[in-house]
Amino acid sequence: MIRPLVISKDFCVSENPAGMVDRDFWNNFPIESYLPTIYCSDWHAQENFNNVIRVREILGTRIVQGLFNRCPIRDFCYLPDFSYITWGWLAEKQIIKSLKNNHYDYIDSLGMPHSSHLLALKLKRKTGLPWIARFYDPWIDNQFMSYKFDYYRKMNERMERSVTESADIIIHNNEHIAEVWRKRYGSKIADKIIVLPMIFNWEKIQSYTPKNHIDGRLVISHIGNLFGVRTAHYFILGIYDFISRNPELRDCIRVNMIGLVPDIDLDEIKKLKLEDIFFTPGRLSENDCHDYFVESDLYISIDGEGTLDLNYPSKLLKYFYYRKPILGLTLENSVVAEELDRSGNYHVLYSDVKSISIFLERAFFNYNSLIGFDRDYFLKFSKDKVLNSYDSIVRKLLRH
Repeated sequence: MIRPLVISKDFCVSENPAGMVDRDFWNNFPIESYLPTIYCSDWHAQENFNNVIRVREILGTRIVQGLFNRCPIRDFCYLPDFSYITWGWLAEKQIIKSLKNNHYDYIDSLGMPHSSHLLALKLKRKTGLPWIARFYDPWIDNQFMSYKFDYYRKMNERMERSVTESADIIIHNNEHIAEVWRKRYGSKIADKIIVLPMIFNWEKIQSYTPKNHIDGRLVISHIGNLFGVRTAHYFILGIYDFISRNPELRDCIRVNMIGLVPDIDLDEIKKLKLEDIFFTPGRLSENDCHDYFVESDLYISIDGEGTLDLNYPSKLLKYFYYRKPILGLTLENSVVAEELDRSGNYHVLYSDVKSISIFLERAFFNYNSLIGFDRDYFLKFSKDKVLNSYDSIVRKLLRH
């Protein structure tokens, strides 16, 4: 029996993408081989799981964090994400106390938030336990952390380096960010880096058989949150251009935008008089999203504007599973572009409004030309493949 000590702050938050992925990860290990003890925050923790210890997150500091998030200069929130102040130090005290009566074989931490790694770093130094640092999102390469002051960026660079030097294994979920780190940190750190795909457990989803496309209509869906530099601006303009050139199709196209949608996007939809086309119900539960996945003819994945996005959007895992064509609005050579190429799907430059509009015409008038993608690509993220690979990593680590 292997007993990991797991630091996964948002594990119990039902609508948090990292929490969803990590629940699929740990809840599918056979209990006879792994018995994790998982420390997470009680903030918005809406689900109960075995072997999970919820540590109180201080409400007062959460309110302060919310105020900082609304400021034009948000650097203080990136230390590395304020979560150590609101939660991490309390979790550390509780874990240290538990070590007197509990045995753990190794430490596993998941970030974002990256304060989970800082907590694991302290525990590594105190206990000497082997440590696996898993990265759901990049750290200083995260395009959503736009620094106004170089001081704070350098502070995060030092924290990232401390984690890379102290962790025994570093796991990234895509080759792009792994290669960035290999070049940044050199061969010694590169030897620690392993690429392990995110896990997706489709067994928890309602039974699903792809339905045939209905000619004469097109249902497009973006299912996931938009915020910061990741907005639907160019996609909305692409829809507007498509409708402007094909006004007779206005009643035949529907766009679902499920999840957070920035006010700037909602205002643009209203300004362009597209409210009859766009459906924006806000955030929905995982189960409630099922019907929107099923009714869709085309899925949209949107990268942020500006620098190359090294994040691997977890929405792609579900897009692959529901087996409809995917259009990525991204940069060339990005994580999304590479994955869509590998799966036989499609991408255009996220700011190329005309290409977006032309692709929508192809989807409407020649849908069958889009269905040559790999319908089994979702198997890459199967729980058996991912967990077996992780188990091999752990057993090799514990043998040394």
